[in-house]
Order: sequence, then structure tokens, then C-alpha cells
Amino acid sequence: MHLESRERQPALNPLIVHWAGIGKMRLWLTEQYLLRRFNTTMAAGTCASNGTRDTPSAGSSGDAFDSRSFASYARQVRCCKNLRSAHLDGRDVTKDDMAYWGCCSWPPVRAAECQALVGA
Repeated sequence: MHLESRERQPALNPLIVHWAGIGKMRLWLTEQYLLRRFNTTMAAGTCASNGTRDTPSAGSSGDAFDSRSFASYARQVRCCKNLRSAHLDGRDVTKDDMAYWGCCSWPPVRAAECQALVGA
């Protein structure tokens, strides 16, 4: 396993690396991997956020989302669009519908997110 290419040996390619079992060298290896493969460091503001998700605020000016996060809001958008469609059609929404649309997956979709994402 190599951090960068060598003779006839490709560099370590996965985007996700499980660092368990590496022990005391974990931090050094992580820093070298990020530097050599992605030309970035673990300094504040250069890596993705800590996994927490900012709640989109309805009516906020500018970008309501954390642009440093790798997270996608596709599940929330799908949930909100389906809820809006059901409401406009006058259909009742069941808990099975909510589960199928991803509304109940963790973290569950909140009304403020729907307002910010699809205006519903």
C-alpha cells in the first residue's frame, strides 16, 4: 500500500480509508495521504465539516448550507417535493409514504429544511 505511485505500483486510490489498527502512525499517515493525494491538510477550513449538518434556515439570505460539507440534500429534497405534491393533490400521507420518501431516515427532515430547499 503506497500513498503515491511508484514503479508499476499505483497509488492508494480509495476515497474512504479505514484507519483502524494503524496505531500511533494514524495521524501522520492521514496527514500524508491528504497532502499527497488531494493537496490539502487537516488545517481548519480545508477539510469537510465534522459531520454535523447545518439546518437550512427559511428566508435566509445567501447560501443556507455548509458548503464545506460532503453531504447531499437529495433525500431531504425528495421528501419535501413528495410532501408538497401530496398536499397539493389533497392526498393523505401515510407513515409508509414518509418512510419510502426518506423523510424519517436519520436525521429526519424538518419543516425548516423543506422551506429552505423547496419553498414548501
